[in-house]
Amino acid sequence: MKNFGLMAVAAGLLILGTSAVYADDATDKKSSEKSSTELREKLRGMTQEERRKYFKEHPEIAQQQRQAVLEKMRPALERAGVNVDELKGLTQAERRDKVQPLVEKRIADLEKKKTDGTALTEQEEEDLTSLKQLKQMTQHGQANAPQRQPKAKKKADTDDNK
Repeated sequence: MKNFGLMAVAAGLLILGTSAVYADDATDKKSSEKSSTELREKLRGMTQEERRKYFKEHPEIAQQQRQAVLEKMRPALERAGVNVDELKGLTQAERRDKVQPLVEKRIADLEKKKTDGTALTEQEEEDLTSLKQLKQMTQHGQANAPQRQPKAKKKADTDDNK
């Protein structure tokens, strides 16, 4: 009987401990979502120079922002013929030289299809919008060379234009 009582106490502690672990995971997820929202709002409130300085001081955040934009545009880039995984070891200029012609060709193809009177699918419309945004970002980046304009600002601008 003593063993049964001891096992019941151990099982209860195990159950309570497990739920506490899951609660910590949920709290961590909520706080990271909250911090990313706060960061987005903070970046929106900054001028271009302030953002540039902020990203220079926090390169890990700048990398996260670039990665987020890449992941968002990845499907459209892949449909344009870009192998995103091949771009990882290349310099910025090499990536631009590889991606730019493929993006411009895909944009031209989609715009031609649209002007010919053929209706674009929802996916093609999304691709056209994403690729135009990417083209605009790269043009701004070249104009500001060697310092690239933070992509988080461009993403925020496009959200405001919708």
